Amino acid sequence: MFGLFLELGPFYLSGASHHTASAKKTGIPSLFRNEYSWSKLASVLIINSPPPVGYSYCEPAGPSGDGNSCGAWNDEQTAHHNRLYLESFFQRYPKFQNNDIYIMGYVNILKRQQLD
Repeated sequence: MFGLFLELGPFYLSGASHHTASAKKTGIPSLFRNEYSWSKLASVLIINSPPPVGYSYCEPAGPSGDGNSCGAWNDEQTAHHNRLYLESFFQRYPKFQNNDIYIMGYVNILKRQQLD
Protein backbone atom coordinates (compact mmCIF):
# COMPACT_ATOMS: atom_id res chain seq x y z
CA MET A 1 0.00 0.00 0.00
CA PHE A 2 2.96 2.31 0.67
CA GLY A 3 4.09 2.16 -2.95
CA LEU A 4 0.55 2.60 -4.22
CA PHE A 5 0.13 5.89 -2.38
CA LEU A 6 3.64 7.32 -2.48
CA GLU A 7 5.09 6.03 -5.73
CA LEU A 8 2.63 4.73 -8.28
CA GLY A 9 -1.00 5.52 -7.73
CA PRO A 10 -3.47 8.17 -8.85
CA PHE A 11 -3.77 9.47 -5.27
CA TYR A 12 -1.39 10.51 -2.52
CA LEU A 13 -1.36 11.36 1.17
CA SER A 14 0.47 14.33 2.69
CA GLY A 15 0.63 16.29 5.93
CA ALA A 16 -2.40 18.23 4.67
CA SER A 17 -4.37 14.97 4.54
CA HIS A 18 -5.05 15.29 8.28
CA HIS A 19 -6.23 18.90 8.09
CA THR A 20 -9.10 18.79 5.61
CA ALA A 21 -12.69 19.29 6.77
CA SER A 22 -13.43 15.65 5.96
CA ALA A 23 -10.42 14.36 7.94
CA LYS A 24 -11.36 16.50 10.94
CA LYS A 25 -14.90 15.17 10.83
CA THR A 26 -14.16 11.47 10.25
CA GLY A 27 -10.57 11.08 11.51
CA ILE A 28 -9.68 9.50 8.16
CA PRO A 29 -6.89 11.28 6.24
CA SER A 30 -7.95 12.73 2.88
CA LEU A 31 -6.52 11.55 -0.42
CA PHE A 32 -5.38 14.01 -3.08
CA ARG A 33 -5.14 13.38 -6.84
CA ASN A 34 -1.59 12.74 -8.02
CA GLU A 35 -1.12 14.74 -11.22
CA TYR A 36 2.14 12.84 -11.88
CA SER A 37 0.65 9.36 -11.49
CA TRP A 38 2.13 6.54 -13.54
CA SER A 39 -1.42 5.45 -14.35
CA LYS A 40 -1.70 8.37 -16.78
CA LEU A 41 1.03 6.99 -19.02
CA ALA A 42 1.60 3.35 -18.19
CA SER A 43 0.35 0.17 -16.62
CA VAL A 44 2.28 -1.35 -13.74
CA LEU A 45 2.21 -5.04 -12.89
CA ILE A 46 3.78 -5.91 -9.55
CA ILE A 47 4.66 -9.55 -8.91
CA ASN A 48 5.47 -10.70 -5.40
CA SER A 49 7.94 -13.48 -6.01
CA PRO A 50 8.88 -16.08 -5.03
CA PRO A 51 5.96 -17.07 -2.84
CA PRO A 52 5.23 -16.40 -0.03
CA VAL A 53 6.76 -12.90 -0.50
CA GLY A 54 4.34 -10.01 0.00
CA TYR A 55 0.76 -11.00 -0.75
CA SER A 56 1.68 -14.16 -2.66
CA TYR A 57 1.05 -17.62 -1.27
CA CYS A 58 1.75 -21.27 -2.09
CA GLU A 59 -0.70 -23.52 -3.81
CA PRO A 60 -0.50 -26.37 -3.07
CA ALA A 61 0.28 -25.35 0.47
CA GLY A 62 3.93 -26.42 0.76
CA PRO A 63 5.91 -27.77 3.76
CA SER A 64 3.99 -25.89 6.47
CA GLY A 65 0.61 -26.84 5.05
CA ASP A 66 -0.73 -23.29 5.31
CA GLY A 67 0.45 -21.50 2.16
CA ASN A 68 3.12 -19.54 4.04
CA SER A 69 6.06 -21.89 3.46
CA CYS A 70 6.78 -22.86 -0.11
CA GLY A 71 10.08 -24.63 0.40
CA ALA A 72 13.44 -23.52 -0.94
CA TRP A 73 13.69 -21.30 -4.02
CA ASN A 74 16.68 -20.37 -6.15
CA ASP A 75 17.10 -17.78 -8.91
CA GLU A 76 16.50 -20.29 -11.71
CA GLN A 77 13.21 -21.52 -10.21
CA THR A 78 12.06 -17.97 -9.50
CA ALA A 79 12.85 -16.82 -13.06
CA HIS A 80 11.05 -19.85 -14.52
CA HIS A 81 7.90 -19.26 -12.47
CA ASN A 82 7.92 -15.53 -13.21
CA ARG A 83 8.10 -16.32 -16.93
CA LEU A 84 5.14 -18.71 -16.64
CA TYR A 85 3.22 -16.05 -14.74
CA LEU A 86 3.89 -13.38 -17.38
CA GLU A 87 2.92 -15.74 -20.20
CA SER A 88 -0.37 -16.58 -18.49
CA PHE A 89 -0.99 -12.88 -17.72
CA PHE A 90 -0.64 -11.93 -21.39
CA GLN A 91 -2.87 -14.82 -22.45
CA ARG A 92 -5.56 -13.66 -20.06
CA TYR A 93 -5.12 -9.95 -20.86
CA PRO A 94 -4.11 -9.84 -24.55
CA LYS A 95 -4.76 -6.08 -24.78
CA PHE A 96 -1.39 -5.58 -23.02
CA GLN A 97 0.62 -7.85 -25.35
CA ASN A 98 1.74 -5.08 -27.70
CA ASN A 99 2.82 -2.67 -24.97
CA ASP A 100 6.49 -2.10 -24.26
CA ILE A 101 7.61 -4.07 -21.22
CA TYR A 102 10.31 -3.11 -18.75
CA ILE A 103 11.27 -5.57 -16.05
CA MET A 104 12.75 -4.39 -12.78
CA GLY A 105 13.57 -6.24 -9.62
CA TYR A 106 14.51 -5.62 -6.05
CA VAL A 107 17.14 -7.70 -4.34
CA ASN A 108 17.59 -7.58 -0.60
CA ILE A 109 21.28 -8.20 0.01
CA LEU A 110 22.07 -9.23 3.57
CA LYS A 111 25.39 -8.55 5.24
CA ARG A 112 27.62 -11.61 5.29
CA GLN A 113 27.43 -11.90 9.10
CA GLN A 114 23.61 -12.16 8.88
CA LEU A 115 23.97 -15.18 6.62
CA ASP A 116 26.33 -17.10 8.93
